[in-house]
Amino acid sequence: MDWTLYGEGLQTNAFSTIQNWRFRLENEDLAFSDWEQLGFPAEAVIRLFFNSGKHFGDPALLAELVRIHQGLSAFHAEEESGAYRLTQALMRSFLDKHNQSYDHLTYTAMPIFELFQDHRSFDILLRTQADIVIALICDLIRFELRTLLGEEARMQQHLPAPRKLRQRIYVAIRAIVSCSAFDEHLMLPAHIDHLIGLWQEETRQEDRAISSYLAEETLALTDGIFAQLDPKLGLLMDLSLIPVYVAHDEYLFLRVLQAFEMLFLIVAEGLNECIGLIAAESYSVAAERFHLLNNVLRLSPAIFRILSTMTSATFNGFREYMRGASALQSENYKKIELYAAHPDPGRFRSPSFDSVPRVTREYLQPAFANLQDVVMPLLPGSCPAQDILQPMIAGMQALDSTFVTWKVTHYQIVKAMIGDAPGTSGQTSGTPYLKLMLEMPLFPYLKASLARPAAM
Repeated sequence: MDWTLYGEGLQTNAFSTIQNWRFRLENEDLAFSDWEQLGFPAEAVIRLFFNSGKHFGDPALLAELVRIHQGLSAFHAEEESGAYRLTQALMRSFLDKHNQSYDHLTYTAMPIFELFQDHRSFDILLRTQADIVIALICDLIRFELRTLLGEEARMQQHLPAPRKLRQRIYVAIRAIVSCSAFDEHLMLPAHIDHLIGLWQEETRQEDRAISSYLAEETLALTDGIFAQLDPKLGLLMDLSLIPVYVAHDEYLFLRVLQAFEMLFLIVAEGLNECIGLIAAESYSVAAERFHLLNNVLRLSPAIFRILSTMTSATFNGFREYMRGASALQSENYKKIELYAAHPDPGRFRSPSFDSVPRVTREYLQPAFANLQDVVMPLLPGSCPAQDILQPMIAGMQALDSTFVTWKVTHYQIVKAMIGDAPGTSGQTSGTPYLKLMLEMPLFPYLKASLARPAAM
């Protein structure tokens, strides 16, 4: 979408476009077989939300969206094409504040991202999710560069200092290099280290205009990357950022949350695969998988460095409008925990798991098994011989260590941003709650079991 074309006149035209489409839905036989043919005016809706944020959504716009949603609900299940499901997913995020269903999933547009995931195999999922992370970072770079160049009209309130934006672009390009290791087909330009060096130099300078060369080369980098990715990811970027307010750094915040959700999904699905591998006694393959998942989670510092360019002041410019949504509600993160180990009964009955009902329903199924179920029988004194298990155990321990490091870094950043303020979900104490969780390992049974002497 061309977000540079943005103004009051276009806002009026956007609203008229939505009205006209609603009239077609109510009076014509629309085909939902193809997104392009459907012509749903998602761009127009998102333009209007960029003008106010969902928290202050125009009542007239919301009334139109409610009527559209009601019209969509009249279609039969057999007509639920990909375009139809995408439209319904958009409606979940468009109307969440209005119908009081707003939470982490709808805030981060996870129902939309789910339609762009490929679960045919773990290797395919790994690559596609890594590509989405790269696309998210590229999209952020474009947004921040256009802001520096004075060409961006969206979300320009509570602007950070230009030097902060330069620093953000610098660490974001470095993050792309790190993530590219998980897509062997992605080719980065040979001079990318030179480009990173130029942006590093920009972070040391007093505020000044960005050179045309640096701007052109940076845009060429993002354009070149998008040209190598699935074209549908461009559509995903256009449809997946629906802010609650108009503060500039909410754009960064949402893209970082979405990037972490993609990493959590990879780790969760990888752990789920390891359960089957271990049950099938494929210990060496499971060992390789654990080490791979550890490397995926070790991308987190690169993402955290992007997040750390946001100040407490700019974060609190929109945080109050996020109430009701919290990372506590991340389904992918909770899947990681449940696939790894059985939670303490008290914690399982706490708001931490009450906030993810789909995940807890899966856990409570009689056939559910996790890594604790398949690994514990193999620990000291059991067959097979311990030397066969050592690479796998080492992989689990490395992943456990990285997981705890992630929690510590997350706690430190949240503490710097909000101090001891309550969490935005309204269900926890905020940073005091995070501090309690810091030292909880991913595989608590490993240390306890390996500390016991082997049976004679």
